[in-house]
Amino acid sequence: MRVRGQSNDESVRVIRLLGRTGSAALQATAALMMAACSAFPAWGQKAPPPTSAASTVAPATVQGTAPAAQGVTGAKLPAAAPKTADGGPAAKPAKRKVAPVYHLIGFALGGTDRVDTDAIVAKLPQHKGDVITQAEIQENADRIGAALTAAHVHGDMTTATLEREGKGHYIMVVYEVHPQDALTFAKFDPQRFFGSQTFSGNTKLTAAQLAAATGLKSGQKMPDGSIGDARTGIEQAYDKVLPGKTVDVKGKVKLKKDHSVLINWQITEPK
Repeated sequence: MRVRGQSNDESVRVIRLLGRTGSAALQATAALMMAACSAFPAWGQKAPPPTSAASTVAPATVQGTAPAAQGVTGAKLPAAAPKTADGGPAAKPAKRKVAPVYHLIGFALGGTDRVDTDAIVAKLPQHKGDVITQAEIQENADRIGAALTAAHVHGDMTTATLEREGKGHYIMVVYEVHPQDALTFAKFDPQRFFGSQTFSGNTKLTAAQLAAATGLKSGQKMPDGSIGDARTGIEQAYDKVLPGKTVDVKGKVKLKKDHSVLINWQITEPK
């Protein structure tokens, strides 16, 4: 059995050598082998047309002598299969991949409670049972990102697709918000807790109102994103008293040795 992509070149070279230098019997055998090689083309080539009955090779005589080989009229050694530069078989053209068609089970948006995630998802153009593409999943991520930015939600968002087992490519698309802040880039400390916060530059809202807007409570754990989430609360509070106005909110963070977190909020209100 031949290995796919190989050719008869080496066998033919040996046969020709025997035909030139061997005994009369070997020369006759070489002639027969040459004719046999011609009947089996290399991979990807068509076999030559069959020869006529008259175009045959005479057998060797009993005395060990053989008449000259007649050859095979019109038969040519087929070309070798295509090879790469290093001599290996050339790769077959890759088959075109067809993207699967997905059917939507539903959307989910999590990672923040500063916005009505259900309302944002409800505005997406696809609904349960609709066909959806990867491009549309990304377009929806851009729509959600714009809505979150408008609501002052800070951080990153990831997209995951969960496919149900079985046929049909039924998927659940999950968008997850990951708030970022100074704690995200600080050394991880599982014992971090909220100590206190102060405010400066605020005139439209009192310190008590802003503190309530942050949602921070003394002694609570401070995971990554806690300060970013608190900043969102402050900016949303200002949206209610100064709609359409831009308020700059910055938080100066101090991490103490006792694992407490102190925050000084510096607020610049529009004039």
